[in-house]
Amino acid sequence: MGAYLTSPATNGGGWGGGVTSTGSGGNGKYLYSTNQLVPLVGGSGAAGGQAGSGTAGGNGGAGGGAIRIVSSISITVTGTIEAYGGGIGCGVGSASYCGGNGSGGAIHLIAPTIANNGSLGAGGGDIPGIVRISANTYTQTGGTSGTFVNGPLYNTPLPAAVSQVKVVSVNGVAAPTDIMANNYVPDFTIGTMSTVSVNISATYVPVGTVVKLYLTSEQGNDSSVTCSALAGTLTSSTATCTGVTFPQGVTITDIRAVW
Repeated sequence: MGAYLTSPATNGGGWGGGVTSTGSGGNGKYLYSTNQLVPLVGGSGAAGGQAGSGTAGGNGGAGGGAIRIVSSISITVTGTIEAYGGGIGCGVGSASYCGGNGSGGAIHLIAPTIANNGSLGAGGGDIPGIVRISANTYTQTGGTSGTFVNGPLYNTPLPAAVSQVKVVSVNGVAAPTDIMANNYVPDFTIGTMSTVSVNISATYVPVGTVVKLYLTSEQGNDSSVTCSALAGTLTSSTATCTGVTFPQGVTITDIRAVW
């Protein structure tokens, strides 16, 4: 905030926030983390300006935001992605001072192939923000502002054994490759009001665990069905849910395995 009457100006927020002086507010500095952008943090704010003999100093600009975009295939930038720091605000009255510029934030793009044919901007402040590219192949015909870092693609440290329960088929119809759970484009179309069977598969869920289906229906009452216990091995097991009734209209099905 800029100074107002007898209230002094304040420093900018964040680690690296601008510092007040006897005149204009200090600019923000991007001092967070490392070039790896872990954790991903936005920029630092600037300090406000002093009032001098006027009535109010200008407010400092805010720090830029933080953006991370990830693709398992590719990213192509044709427009503009911005995380600029906020600009200065100037005071009211004679001899009042402006606030400072907020630092830029952070932009992180992760994909096997990245092409920057547009603009990536994280400028601002005394120390600007960071634009980091993590890719095996990177091409650039566009521009960047801020500190630019181009590094290799790295593997996300996911656990090796992830528990999962999913629907294999409903009423003998195999599940699509990608379950979308879209109210307007259902994953299954069931042409009967009679009871049907739902087949379940699981990985890294203890054998003997009982799976339950929870049905939230558009027109019918909500209900639940207890399925058979999982049989097989820890890495590959199956269960069958019998006597499942899907009312007319759309039904959202949740699967839960608790052990």
